[in-house]
Amino acid sequence: MAKEKTSSTKPKKMQKSKDIFDSVTPGDAMTILKNLAREDPELRKKIEAMIIGILGEVNTDELAGEVCYELDAIQVEDLWDRSGRTRDGYVDPSEESWEMFDEALEPFIRDQERFKNLGQIQKAKNYGMGILQGIYHFKHESKSEFKDWASDAPLDRFVDILNTWKTSFPSEKDHAAMQKFLAKNCPKWSRQF
Repeated sequence: MAKEKTSSTKPKKMQKSKDIFDSVTPGDAMTILKNLAREDPELRKKIEAMIIGILGEVNTDELAGEVCYELDAIQVEDLWDRSGRTRDGYVDPSEESWEMFDEALEPFIRDQERFKNLGQIQKAKNYGMGILQGIYHFKHESKSEFKDWASDAPLDRFVDILNTWKTSFPSEKDHAAMQKFLAKNCPKWSRQF
């Protein structure tokens, strides 16, 4: 006589379902967020407030320290690796040093522009001041060997960023505030502007 198969009375283990948010890529999340903001004006206001909150306040001294640190972190050996003879010809080390200097500043300039685009005008103004102060400190305090290769870049980029700042914030009140800031934080260069 064949034995009858009996079914187990124990329930099968359910596989733990993975949280859907764990599988969303940053790109997917941005698409979802933008679609939700388009569909619901009240939700859009909340999202904008959260973004502004995440960006936080701008402390010019801290920002200047970050800018100076990034510039000071550029290694002269990296410059040598990126310049000189290459398969495609010759890359001048002085020109490449300017490129590397600009690359280090680019994220800060992009962040300043983000504040401006979000309507956070005072934060954008302060951000520009922090960038200028950081460049100034790099030029006058850094012992970096790289700085010798890009000796004119700090003042040149300082002037470019300052002129862009003045164009973006054209009021006399803003210009007076900038002059006061420069006199206090960038004294050796403030008299030139």
